[in-house]
Amino acid sequence: MDNKVFVYTAKQEHSAILLRDQLTDAGIESVILDQKDVVSGIVGQFEIHVDDKKVEAAKQIVEAFDHE
Repeated sequence: MDNKVFVYTAKQEHSAILLRDQLTDAGIESVILDQKDVVSGIVGQFEIHVDDKKVEAAKQIVEAFDHE
C-alpha cells in the first residue's frame, strides 16, 4: 500500500472488520488502526485507511455500508 488515506471510523472492532472484508471483496486493500488510549489502555475507535488511489471506490462502499 502506498499512501494511506482515512475513509471511516468504527466504534466497534467487528464493524471495522466487516467493512474491511467488504473492501477486500471489492479488490481494495485496507488497514484497521486501533486508536487506543495508550495512557489508560482503553480501546478507542477503529479507523479504516485505504490506498490513496482507491479512495473514491472505497467511499462508495463505505456509504453503502453506513446504510445497511
